[in-house]
Amino acid sequence: MLRERRAERPLFDLSLFRIPVYRAANAAGFFAGAVLLSLSAYLPVYVMNVRGDGPVISGLMLTPMSFGWVIAATASGRLLPRCSFRRIVLPGLALLVLTTFGISRAGPDLSYVFVCALMFLTGVAFGLSFTTFLVAVQERVERDRRGQATSAVQFFRQIGGALGVAVLEVVYTARLSSPALLEAKPGRVFSAVERGELMAGFRAAFLLAAGLALVALLTSLPRSAAPGARPRP
Repeated sequence: MLRERRAERPLFDLSLFRIPVYRAANAAGFFAGAVLLSLSAYLPVYVMNVRGDGPVISGLMLTPMSFGWVIAATASGRLLPRCSFRRIVLPGLALLVLTTFGISRAGPDLSYVFVCALMFLTGVAFGLSFTTFLVAVQERVERDRRGQATSAVQFFRQIGGALGVAVLEVVYTARLSSPALLEAKPGRVFSAVERGELMAGFRAAFLLAAGLALVALLTSLPRSAAPGARPRP
């Protein structure tokens, strides 16, 4: 960091953190990214090890999130010219808190329709928040620094995801008699005790994920920019 401050053309320009929306986007992306990667990592374990389904069903459970993301991202792109980005981001992150908490309450016999609905709404939450933050950052950064600012937003999201998956794994495995239970094993029949442990770990991990989503929401609450701001030349 000290070297980047002194560099004439830094790879990671720390002065960008003076821009409020840039700070908010990176902070929210860090914590929400943890939720995103955790869903991809641990929902298949729930589907295969707890419910006893195969990899195909596991993939289908994640698919509604992609549909919701695309629809919400398209809608947010049309809404941005008409209103402040905060009016799009805050409902999106609030929805992420609710859906993640709902996932943490899932049981072994939860309806597939309900699981798919939760995943679709989670995708809507990501589409409203991630996409809007990215565009908002690009609007408020000079043209010659937009590439660097955009890549930094993606960087913080990925780092948050990597750390979040690791932290949730610690919480998850703390409820298991053996860490090997966390490995997705299609076709294996788990005992009632093992399924109970897996379910307890899943609920604890995603309750923490709901807390991370709440932190992402709280980091976005301060007013970061006036509505209607235009791109800098």
